[in-house]
Amino acid sequence: MDAHSKGRRRVAALVALVAASAATLLVPAAGRAASTGPQDPAQAQVLVDAGPATGGGAVTSISPEQAYSLAIAPATVSEIDGGLSIAQSVGLQSGSVVSTASIACWRWVPWVQWGTWPYQQKVNDDVSWCAAYGDHITSWSSHVSLSSFLCGASGAYGYKQAGGVGSGLVRLRAGGYFGCPTTVPWLTYHYNRWFDTSFYTRGSAAIVATS
Repeated sequence: MDAHSKGRRRVAALVALVAASAATLLVPAAGRAASTGPQDPAQAQVLVDAGPATGGGAVTSISPEQAYSLAIAPATVSEIDGGLSIAQSVGLQSGSVVSTASIACWRWVPWVQWGTWPYQQKVNDDVSWCAAYGDHITSWSSHVSLSSFLCGASGAYGYKQAGGVGSGLVRLRAGGYFGCPTTVPWLTYHYNRWFDTSFYTRGSAAIVATS
């Protein structure tokens, strides 16, 4: 075999190897792209119902000014101790039954997620609260938001379950509604997802229940 023939065979083999490698690399990408759309009903239900997983990081101490801003932010549910202004309840001003020195404030943003890609349904609750340290809650505020990739999210809600201002804890519920489609046009899985969190007068907090 002459040198030219050998050279042509080497080039042809190299081209074939590159083409095969490219095809191999493209398969996972195509698979990932396909997985972003609705799945068949059985597979969708498996992905939708996975979990729940929880998170939120650590509770952080915040200033009275930060607590005040969070309490008056749009789409926030708040409760203030009776007889106090918002400024007094967060320690910006002294009131008849509370002094600024005794008030401490905190913030936590717990979340719970149901489902796995691409059917995640996530509820987030941005909560700030203040207390006469170790004694009673003076104010709290909650801002609930929803996030998801494929499932439609709507109707975020948040409200007090127990306790509140004047007591040693406040238990809040955060939730919302999700509609998760399947490959069957008329079959969508609907869920009301929620979780409860308790907040205390020394700055501790915990997720205590999930749907």
